[in-house]
Amino acid sequence: MAAKRTAWSDVRGLVRPLISAGIVAAGIAAIALFVPALDRRGYPGPLFAVLILAILMLLSIKVVLGEFPPRGRRRMLAELARREGRRFRIRPWIPRSMRTLPSFSDERTYATDAWHLIVFPSEPPVFAFDRRVSRHDAYESPTWMASAACAISFEAPSVVVEPRPVVTADPLGRMIVRSSESDEFTRRHRIRTEDRLFATAFLDQRMLAWMLEQDPGWTFEVGGRWAMVSYTDLRDPAVVEAAVEVLRGFCARFPRVAASLRGGEASISPLAG
Repeated sequence: MAAKRTAWSDVRGLVRPLISAGIVAAGIAAIALFVPALDRRGYPGPLFAVLILAILMLLSIKVVLGEFPPRGRRRMLAELARREGRRFRIRPWIPRSMRTLPSFSDERTYATDAWHLIVFPSEPPVFAFDRRVSRHDAYESPTWMASAACAISFEAPSVVVEPRPVVTADPLGRMIVRSSESDEFTRRHRIRTEDRLFATAFLDQRMLAWMLEQDPGWTFEVGGRWAMVSYTDLRDPAVVEAAVEVLRGFCARFPRVAASLRGGEASISPLAG
């Protein structure tokens, strides 16, 4: 199954550039067809051709650039890693077990979509990286998120707490939306889970209150033996270190009762301290 997903990721990465090339080809064909007719009617055919080609080229560039991290991001993070004495990898291969996280298992982010890995030594180690989040519509450009992930001490079902989207008709797969007793939390966040009982125990009042204290825009999730936090602002390298600290705060507040439901224990490790 993992091999099939990786192969689809490679094919999917070609879809938007192929659509872009098709649009440009169609534009050129339209220009060849209509420009002579415009000239015969006294209209500026060449000017029309230049304008259409410029628009198509800009759209194509936007589509292709969406497949890569924002400009300057690699240099920015490489400098951060060098300054902090951390390991840095441009195109890392993330641990296979991390693919149990909801953001990877919903087929919008694949292992090959991870870029710019920085490893922060701790117990367990923290993996900070950028990841591409693809839209379900092939013609839409992907978004990029800065993430930090670490292993946890118990097997968790999928739970995601994310900023409430403006449009709520996005595909949810097996994940169901769970409500919160807090009106303020419901206004700011959406909870998705595959296990209502676990989500209720995991997102206790202490955890919800802490999440409300964080800056808007964070996504929190657990799945399998991993936890991850993500943010969409890739302009500031400080977001990487902020993600590590938010992840530590997230892990430090895992309710023990939630871990016990899965036959584990939410131990307080140096990472969470």
